[in-house]
Order: sequence, then structure tokens, then C-alpha cells
Amino acid sequence: MTLTISTVEIPPVRRRAFFDSSTYDSEKHTVEVVWTTGAESVEFDPFPGPFLETLSFEPGACDLSRLNSGTAPAMKDHSRRLDDQVGVIDSAWIATAATSPGDSEGRALIRLSDRADMAGLRRDIEKGIVRNCSVSYTVLAYRDVSQPDSALPEKLAV
Repeated sequence: MTLTISTVEIPPVRRRAFFDSSTYDSEKHTVEVVWTTGAESVEFDPFPGPFLETLSFEPGACDLSRLNSGTAPAMKDHSRRLDDQVGVIDSAWIATAATSPGDSEGRALIRLSDRADMAGLRRDIEKGIVRNCSVSYTVLAYRDVSQPDSALPEKLAV
């Protein structure tokens, strides 16, 4: 019997996030973004299909080194064009959820550009008009945590 091992490259995942306008600093042009609350999200795997994804908050499960390097760009619409960079991510961390003590959430501090063409976006974030954004991330490994009665397979990104 021959064992065949195949590697499947999963493209980066995009997930909804939101600006915490109460953290906006108008002098530094910084604002915190909540990029995960650990809530389940339906994702798609080409083999075998849709599944429920949860991001792990276990120590070491999330590599935040790039986000903490001060060089990760904050981009408009996931673009890769230099003109679409709206800021830079200064830092990222796992915190106790502000709305639900005992739960965790992923946060990042974004420093928005002080370019003149960004004034409207900065103002809308500060006033809570623009609340939503999205993040893109890559999962290196999943652990199957499916329950026998699960409608979809359940995977924990670790």
C-alpha cells in the first residue's frame, strides 16, 4: 500500500472586524481595531467544503510578530497598491473582551496616515460613522473539534 501525502495551500482568510471609535486618538491618528472575538465563522475548504472556523486564543496559537513589527500595512479594500495604504499597524495583542469579561478578543492599534486625503476617513472613524473593516490572515494549521451532532465540520485555527 502506498501512502500519498498532499499539501493544499489555503488562500488567506478574510474576516469582518470593527473600529473601536472610543479609542481614537486625534493627535496620533490611532484607533484600535477588534479583529476577532473568537466567534465561529463559516469558511470554505476546497476539500471537503464549508466548515465552521474558530480562532484559538491559546498561548502561541496566533503569531502576531508581523503585526507587532510596525511594518504591517493597513490597506484599503485588501489592495496591494501603494496608493491604497491608509496606515500602519503599530501593535496587536489578545485582550480581555471589553464587552464580556472572561472572554478574549484580538485587538490591533492602527496608526492612520495624516495625508490630507485621509482627513474624511479619520473623521468618520472618530465619529463612529465608519465602524467596520476587514482583516486578512493565513491559517497554518487547524485542529478538528467537530461534535457528533455538528451540521458542519468544526475547525479550530491553532
